[in-house]
Amino acid sequence: MPRTIVLLIVQKIKTEVSNENLLISLRTVVLLVSSALYARILIATV
Repeated sequence: MPRTIVLLIVQKIKTEVSNENLLISLRTVVLLVSSALYARILIATV
């Protein structure tokens, strides 16, 4: 379940980082990583 892992990472980032700019950039990174994992899972299943 990569979604739960991503949620945990986001929670950790929110608790550790207070800057909004860093949160936005890290959020985009998390989205990219999660989408890459999702694509890899789809490719593996197909």
